[in-house]
Amino acid sequence: MATEPLGDRLKSALNTGAAVYDTRFDFDYYRTLDDTRILWGGRISALSMNPPDLRNKLYSDLMRVYPQLEGTKIEHAWHGIMSYARHKMPVIGRPTDGVWFTHGFGGHGVALTHLFGDMIAGAVAGGDELYRNFTDHYGLKNSYGLLGKLAAEATYRYYILRDKLRG
Repeated sequence: MATEPLGDRLKSALNTGAAVYDTRFDFDYYRTLDDTRILWGGRISALSMNPPDLRNKLYSDLMRVYPQLEGTKIEHAWHGIMSYARHKMPVIGRPTDGVWFTHGFGGHGVALTHLFGDMIAGAVAGGDELYRNFTDHYGLKNSYGLLGKLAAEATYRYYILRDKLRG
């Protein structure tokens, strides 16, 4: 989700340009944007593309961490399927000339998509082959379709329960 621009209120909660993550499996991850918004993510799922009350759930997560921002408006909220590759590394590739992809950030896309975007830009603009460090070692692996999604969702639920039990 993305909050409204917070102006000076932002510094009452968060005064860094770094991406922040907590230590749970189903972690909150966020960073500030240049226009003083907070870009916030969380709520892992391998199956649910449009969970009910997503905006309210993410707002609740934000309030748990930064209660001083109560009343902040959420201007945008969206959901995607959490993407973990079986080898747990991001995937980058070029299936045909002019077409690039990158995915599988395992919840770390807020920070890593910038790096992978730079690798693609370097390859397109200047022939930089740094991206091959990932394609040569961590390519696409079979995820076994729906069975793989169900296994991933069961794994996510296990780790979320484990985090709750640990407090």
